[in-house]
Amino acid sequence: MKWAFNAPINAKSKRIAEPEGYDPDEVGLTHKALRDHVCQYHGRISKYFCAGVGLELQYTDSCIAERVVGHFADRGLVCLPIHDSFIVQERHKEQLIRAMFLAYADIVGRELKGDKPNSLIRIKGPKGGDINVGI
Repeated sequence: MKWAFNAPINAKSKRIAEPEGYDPDEVGLTHKALRDHVCQYHGRISKYFCAGVGLELQYTDSCIAERVVGHFADRGLVCLPIHDSFIVQERHKEQLIRAMFLAYADIVGRELKGDKPNSLIRIKGPKGGDINVGI
């Protein structure tokens, strides 16, 4: 599914090659049907599909991540970026959430809608313990 979303968001034209090893019998849909389903499901952003905005979005994401890491570096604190996530000491989790929301607002030019900066999701960690993840 990640490929089915990333391919149209990164494509510069409607011509998207079928990935090597794609098995329509395993997925239950032809390659084109899967792409069409993803584009229809994400209709609110469909105007960005096949417009080549993927690299621009990746750059924006990297600017936000740089701002978050810089926030912690300026304070002599460790913040490890992993793709689009960050790891900080438990005691700095609220600061991380605030830094992420502020960085987004600074880079994108508007505040995130929906969840408040202090919203947390509790997930099971690899050793069975709970981990709080900021959203």
